[in-house]
Amino acid sequence: MAESESAVIALLRPFVDAWAQRNERKAAAQAGQLMFWGDGMLGLLKNIAKGDKEKKTFVELKKKFRSSQEKVNQTLVDLAMLRGKLAGSKVSRQLDSILTDYQYGKSMIRSRIEEIIEFGPTQDSRERANDVCRNIEILNSELERLYRGVYGK
Repeated sequence: MAESESAVIALLRPFVDAWAQRNERKAAAQAGQLMFWGDGMLGLLKNIAKGDKEKKTFVELKKKFRSSQEKVNQTLVDLAMLRGKLAGSKVSRQLDSILTDYQYGKSMIRSRIEEIIEFGPTQDSRERANDVCRNIEILNSELERLYRGVYGK
């Protein structure tokens, strides 16, 4: 009898573990939506950081920024709720820094991108874009760290 109970427990363990870690996995999956990619705004910001002052670059950046705004805002709200559910865990602390860090938090980066868009091509565009690109690298690394922490990969 004990042997069959052990077999059942061993069989059910992956399902129980998956259910127990559902919020962590959901957080890691949703947080991945906050990454910046080279073929999106990150690529345009890198061009500006290299000295591109073409109006079309700024127009394209604005277009990509606006088109992602609703989805990003919803993801930030969802992650803040998950952070509360996971309070006290490593995952909740990681989420908090991704959401609110003054340098690389997603909201702060978006605010800085908005400044670049608003001011347009100026003397400071290159420096601002450089700073934002550095912060994006940190954010993307923190997002990858969250994923590895949850999935162990």
